[in-house]
Amino acid sequence: MAWSDLDLLPVATLVIRDGVIVHANPPAAALAGLARERLVGRPFIDFVAPEEQARVAERNRARLAGRPVPQVYDATVLVQGRRRTFRLHASVAGAEIVVQLLDVTEETFHGQRLAALARFGALVQNERTHDDVFRAVRRDMDSLGLFCALVVPGREEVELRSIFTLPGRLRRWEEAVGRPVEGLTRPWTPFLRAAWEDGAGFADDWFDEASRLMRVPAATLFPEGPELHALAARIDRAGLPWALLLAVGPWLRGTDQPAFRLFGAQVAAALEAARAIQVLSARNAELAALNRLAGASGESRDLDTLLEAGGRVVRETLGCRDLAIYLVAADGRTIELAYASGPAPELHRFLSRGTVDGPFLGLVVREGRSLVRLTEELPEPAAGVMRRDGVATLAAVPLRFRSSAIGLLITAWADRRDAAGCRLPLVEAMGSHFAAAVYSHRLVADLRAQVAENARLYEDLRRSYAELGRAQEQLVLRERLAALGELAAVVAHEVRNPLGAVFNAVGALRRMIRPEGEARMLLDIVGEEADRLNAIVGDLLDFARPSKPSIRPEPVAPILDEVLTAALAQAAAALEVVRDVEEALPPVPADARQLRQALLNVAQNAVQAMPQGGRLTVRARREGEALRIELADTGPGVPAELREKVFEPFFSTRATGTGLGLAVVRRVAQDHRGTAVVEEAPGGGTAVVLRLPLDAGLPPVAGRPDLG
Repeated sequence: MAWSDLDLLPVATLVIRDGVIVHANPPAAALAGLARERLVGRPFIDFVAPEEQARVAERNRARLAGRPVPQVYDATVLVQGRRRTFRLHASVAGAEIVVQLLDVTEETFHGQRLAALARFGALVQNERTHDDVFRAVRRDMDSLGLFCALVVPGREEVELRSIFTLPGRLRRWEEAVGRPVEGLTRPWTPFLRAAWEDGAGFADDWFDEASRLMRVPAATLFPEGPELHALAARIDRAGLPWALLLAVGPWLRGTDQPAFRLFGAQVAAALEAARAIQVLSARNAELAALNRLAGASGESRDLDTLLEAGGRVVRETLGCRDLAIYLVAADGRTIELAYASGPAPELHRFLSRGTVDGPFLGLVVREGRSLVRLTEELPEPAAGVMRRDGVATLAAVPLRFRSSAIGLLITAWADRRDAAGCRLPLVEAMGSHFAAAVYSHRLVADLRAQVAENARLYEDLRRSYAELGRAQEQLVLRERLAALGELAAVVAHEVRNPLGAVFNAVGALRRMIRPEGEARMLLDIVGEEADRLNAIVGDLLDFARPSKPSIRPEPVAPILDEVLTAALAQAAAALEVVRDVEEALPPVPADARQLRQALLNVAQNAVQAMPQGGRLTVRARREGEALRIELADTGPGVPAELREKVFEPFFSTRATGTGLGLAVVRRVAQDHRGTAVVEEAPGGGTAVVLRLPLDAGLPPVAGRPDLG
C-alpha cells in the first residue's frame, strides 16, 4: 500500500520509521492541530504522555524486532496541550510502523464513572443512619458531576422530597419556580411513571422532563445546555416500592440503567439496614429506660423519691413536653396530682385533682385504658389551658397493679404525632413499672410504720441497757482503782520503811568499811536497786493518790526547760536536742507541778528509747484556743495497735518499766481538760502530743477522787 492511500482513511493514521513520523494523513494532522509538513519529521514519542513514553517506545522496538506484543492498546496522548486517551492499532510494514489512533477518552471516563458508582454503592452500606446514607449519596453524586433527587410518589402526584445539588443551583431553581423545591408536588410525568412501574428508566432529553415537572422553561433551570440525561431507579422499603432515586447529568446513557438500578438497590438496602439499626437502638434505649426505672424503684426509700427519680427517667426517655403522675387517694375516690415536670404549670394547676367519676382522669382510672386527646377534642376551659401552655396532645395511661387502680400517668406533647403514635406502648410499659412500684411502697409503708415504732422501743431499750452497762463498767473500774489505791498505800507503807533501813545500812557500811573492789560494786548495786524500788513506790502513790490540781496561769517555756534538763541528766548517750517553742506563748492554766511531772515522764520515756543516742525534739505552739506540746524521739517507735494501750495502768513495752508513767500523763491532761495521744514522729520514732486549753477564765478543776 502506498502512503498516499492512507490519506483516504477517515481514521487518524501515522507512519513511523526509527521513532520519527514520516507520514501523516489529514485526519492525523487535524487531530494534532498542525499542518502535515510540520507534523512530519517530529518524534512520535513527543506526543505521548511522559509517564507512558518508556512503555510505548519499548513496544515499538519489540514490534520491529519481531517479538510478540499487543497490536491494540490504550495510551495517554497529548493533543493540542490536552491529555486524551487513544486506542492505538499498530502494525509493522517493513521498517515502518503504521499506527491508527481512535479517541476513546469519553469511553474511558464513562467506564471510570460507572466503576465509581459501583464502588459508592458498596461503600454506602457502611452508613448507620438514614441521614448518613443520604449524606453519602449527596457526596457521591457531587463527585460524579450529577445532581440527584428523591421522588416520593402519591396517587396522582409525586413529591420532591430531597434535592442533592449545589446550594447556588437550588436557589436558582427556587427563584424560577417561586417556592421552595423541597416538598414540591407535581403530577406524574411519563418518564417517572414508566420508571416507577419498570423499576428503572432513562430519559435522553431531561430538558423536556424538567419543563413538565417544574412548569417553567428548562433553560431557566439549566443554563448549561440541553445535553442532560436522566436515570431513575426505584427504592423499595420493607419489601414495598417507596420512592424513585433520580440522577441527572450529561454523561449518563441508556445502557447505564442496570448499573444505576443496582446502585438504587444498594441505597435501599443501606436505608433498610439503617432503619433496622434505628429500631434496635430505640428498643435498646427503651429497655435501658425500663431498667433504669426499675432500678430507681428499687433504690427509692419513699414514694416521693420514687416519683421524682422515675418521672425524670420517663420524661428523658420519651422526650415529651410535660409529665404528670396522679395517684388515687386513701379514700378510693379522689385522684390527686403527686408529681409534675415540664413547662406547663397552668395545665398542672388545672388538672391538680379529680375523682374516679370524672370525665378524663376518672375515665382512665375507672376503665383502665389509655386515652389520647387532641386539644380541639377537649371541652373548654381545658382546651384553652392546653393552647396557652403550648400543648397539642395529652396521652394518659392507667397505673394498675393486678386488680388495684393506683392512678394514671399523663404525657403532654407539643407535636400531636409523637403522643398518638408508637411511643404510647412504651408509656404503658413504664406505667406498669410505676404501678408495681407504687403499690409496693404503699404496701410496705404500713409495715415500715410498725417496724419504726418497734425499732424506737427497741432503741430505747438498747440505750437503757447500754447506759446500765456503762454504769456497771464505771462502778467496776472505781472498785478496781479503789482496791489498787488501798494496795498501793499498803505496799508503799510496808516497803518504804524497810527501804529506809536499807538506805541507812548502805550509808553506814560506806562510812564504816570504805569498801573497795567487788564490795563497793555490790553496795552500789544495792543502792541503785533501792533507788529504783523507791521510784516505783513513788509512781504507785502518784497514780493511786493523785492530789487535786491547783490551776493558775503558768508560762510553759520555763517548765519545758526544767523538764529537758532533768531528762537529759539521765541520758546514757549524747543526744541532739531540737527546741522549737513559739515565742510569746500565752500562759496556760495549769498546775505547774503536775504538768512538769507529766512532761518529765514523757521526756524520760523518750530518753530511755534512745540508749545509743538520737534526737529529742520539743515543740510548743498555739493551735486555735489550745496549746500543743509535742515531745518526739527517734527511737524504735510504738506500733499503731499499741498506741492507745500505752496509757493503760501497768502496761509497758520495757522490761524495767512500771507501766504507770503515761497513765499519769493522760490523767494529768484530763484533769486539765486536755488530751494526750501517741503518734508516729516524722521520719520514725514516737511523738507524744498534749493539747491543753488556753482559756484562762476556766475555774480550777477538782482532782480525781481519792481512790485510796
